Amino acid sequence: MTTARSRFASILLEGESSCATEVAAKVFFVSLVLLSIAAIVFETAEAFARSQGGLLQAVEYLTVALFAAEYLLRVWVAPELAPNGLVHPAKLGLAIWCRYLASST
Repeated sequence: MTTARSRFASILLEGESSCATEVAAKVFFVSLVLLSIAAIVFETAEAFARSQGGLLQAVEYLTVALFAAEYLLRVWVAPELAPNGLVHPAKLGLAIWCRYLASST
């Protein structure tokens, strides 16, 4: 039986796959990058930015939130990549960074 963590790991990891879920995830993230680039480009057009500034800012916030969620998912699935259940360096790095942020406030 596969765990949720191992299933997300197989979806998020790079590789050639024909599984519909994995392909959909890759298409989604590529589309998200293109949407983010388009929002940045349209912000440079002053007239469009003035009329649609709120929409462009919402797109930017949404893309940042979704990429942050993807990053957190990748940290969560990191133990699936570690041999013998050792802590993956990415997860350890995130723990150190969070501790630093907590102590600096």
